[in-house]
Amino acid sequence: MARKQNWYTDWPNGYARGLRTGGDPAEALRLSFDQRMKQPSILSSLVVNDLLAAYYLFFSWKRKVKPKQPGIAAFSYHRKSGQTVMAAVFTHVIAIEAFGVHVLVMRWSEIAAWVLTAADLWLLFILWADCRASAIQPIEMHPDGLRIRYGMRIQADIPYRWIAAVDTALEFHPSKAESKHSVLPMVTPNVKITLTETTTVQGLLFMPKQVESIYLALDEPAAFAHAVKKMQY
Repeated sequence: MARKQNWYTDWPNGYARGLRTGGDPAEALRLSFDQRMKQPSILSSLVVNDLLAAYYLFFSWKRKVKPKQPGIAAFSYHRKSGQTVMAAVFTHVIAIEAFGVHVLVMRWSEIAAWVLTAADLWLLFILWADCRASAIQPIEMHPDGLRIRYGMRIQADIPYRWIAAVDTALEFHPSKAESKHSVLPMVTPNVKITLTETTTVQGLLFMPKQVESIYLALDEPAAFAHAVKKMQY
């Protein structure tokens, strides 16, 4: 009788196959989980999130942004967003907060104090991994659709026929109702991609989400919108 394989035992095989087919390590790792789970669980999404964070933070420094390829346009989103500066500010704030909370909670529970400190360290771990991911994986416009890899915040593959409209603005401020059916970049967006139908994408922590629109903050929003419209016709 064949042994039943689970996502936590079989993903290394999928990862190895992804590398052999020419995929980059991060994409091979993400897809090795996606292809084995019809309905990702919170646990599997957290595992993917933390493994990819470790890759970006510790093992991606020799990797550079892909050179321009014929037929593929790339659009960055980390240069004008001030992401690194924001991460540095948050690091400073979290470090001060973590120290104060640790000292305060230590009076009542040493275990609780260290748990809270570990949570703050994990948050910084994810924050800087996202910064690194944003720098080396631009949004790519392929002949058959958009390949959105927006740091560790948004992962989506959108055929052009699924795009109803691409709008740009200095700033978009979606309402709470709109946000429920959208995926957001966690910074003020300047691009809104409206979809023709509800589509599953991966949002924060690589959790799947059904969305009707995708918001992005790009370095060159007008050029991106123009390029998408051009590919649709």
